[in-house]
Amino acid sequence: MTSYCSWDTTVLIITMLTNAVLLVVAIMCFIKFKLYLHTRFFTPKILCFSSMLLCMGLIIMGALFLPLQVSVTNDEICINRGIGNVLIKTIDIQEIRRTSTSDTQNSIRTFGSGGLWGFLGKFKNSGLGDYTMYVTNTSNMITVKTNDDVFIFSCDHPDEIVDYIEKNK
Repeated sequence: MTSYCSWDTTVLIITMLTNAVLLVVAIMCFIKFKLYLHTRFFTPKILCFSSMLLCMGLIIMGALFLPLQVSVTNDEICINRGIGNVLIKTIDIQEIRRTSTSDTQNSIRTFGSGGLWGFLGKFKNSGLGDYTMYVTNTSNMITVKTNDDVFIFSCDHPDEIVDYIEKNK
């Protein structure tokens, strides 16, 4: 069973605006770099070039870690990303359930993205403790608690995923 990871309006707006700003900054740095190219000053060239690379790197790295789809078999849940798929063994699952936005309210992001390409990375709050998010749509979230970790991810058909895992566990 496979379900795609569509985006909600918040993720779409944050991603579009942030990437637009990063792209404008990268273009401005490239223009400045070209202006400094024929001068004898070395530092402005390095600053412009490294700033341009940083902006473009942020856009590319975010896109690579974006969840694209969730595949479920009897043995595992696979969150397919551009790079580094996430595998959750069904034998390790202690609890799987739908998640509401109130479950993730008052969370602190300890490492990751708070809306750019999704809510991705490490978070924590008093209810869930430490958890890892792979969410592109906050209306379709699923929480999976394993022996060692807590994962929250989203996909287009969360009820079907939860039912499938509960039936085949």
